[in-house]
Amino acid sequence: MQAKPSHAEKPAPQAEGLLEYSRERCRKMKKREAKVGSSEEPGGEDKPDSEGRKGRTES
Repeated sequence: MQAKPSHAEKPAPQAEGLLEYSRERCRKMKKREAKVGSSEEPGGEDKPDSEGRKGRTES
């Protein structure tokens, strides 16, 4: 007798949620890049974020 793999189907909604989160984040990043590109100092907002990310990943 084989057991039903009901637990194997549960991660799928989490994966869909992650996919949706990634898509939403991508949209926000694109909007942000468009705003930065139109500002007087292009890339000025990106520098603090990238430095902050480096600090978080190293610790």
